[in-house]
Amino acid sequence: MKRLVYIISAFLILAPMSYSWGGSNLKQQFPRTAHMISEKGEELIAILELQGTDLTINTRKRNCGVGVSGTRRCGPKCDANGVIASEVKQFSTIHKQRFEFTCGRRGDGWALRKLRGTIDQMEIKNVAGHGSAGGGIFVFLPPREFAEYSEARYKNVGESFDTKDWIDKTNSSIGASLSTESSVDDDLAIELEFWQTIKNSNDPDMFQAYLDEYPNGKFSPLARLKIKKLKSD
Repeated sequence: MKRLVYIISAFLILAPMSYSWGGSNLKQQFPRTAHMISEKGEELIAILELQGTDLTINTRKRNCGVGVSGTRRCGPKCDANGVIASEVKQFSTIHKQRFEFTCGRRGDGWALRKLRGTIDQMEIKNVAGHGSAGGGIFVFLPPREFAEYSEARYKNVGESFDTKDWIDKTNSSIGASLSTESSVDDDLAIELEFWQTIKNSNDPDMFQAYLDEYPNGKFSPLARLKIKKLKSD
C-alpha cells in the first residue's frame, strides 16, 4: 500500500493542468499571452508565439519603457534566444509538454528568473540577482480569449487583476469549464501513468492496487484478466 501511495503522490505532482480553449489548430492557439501581477506588485507580460516551426517566449514588464534607439529595454533575454520548442507542427505535440528555462539580463536591478510549466501556465520565480519582480504564475490565453480579457480590463479600469484572476473569477464559458476540464484531464493522466507503470508487472497485487484505486477505470477489465492469469500460472 505504501508503494501505491508513493506512485500516486508522484503522479499528482507531475500531472500538468490542461485546458481546452479555442480548438486544436495552431493558428487558433497562438500567440498565447499572459498578464501577471507578481507577488511584489510588478506587472509582467509573457507571450508564446510561433516563428516558423519554433515556439518562442518573450517576457517583459507591462509598462515597458522605450530607449533612445526606439527599442524596448525591459525584455529579459531567455535561454536559446527564447526558443523553447522546435519543429512544432501539431498542437497535440506540445500541449502537455513541460518546459523549464531561465530568462534574465544583467544591469541595475538585474535578476535571473526561472520559468517552469506548460503552454497553459508557467511559474516564474527569481533564482539570482536582486530584481524586484518577485514570483507568480503566468496563465496563458489564446488570441480570442485574451481579447475577451483585454475587453474586461478596459471595462473595469481601476481594478487590479491579471489573466489568472480573470480565469478564476470570470463567469464566461472558459471560467465555468476550467476547473472541471483540468480535473478530468488530470485524473485521466494520473490513471494512465499508473497503468503504464504496472502493465508489465508479474505481481497480481499491483493490478489489485489499481482496481482498489480505480474500480471502474479504463483498464479495470484488463486488470481483472491479468490477476486471473497470474494467479492461474
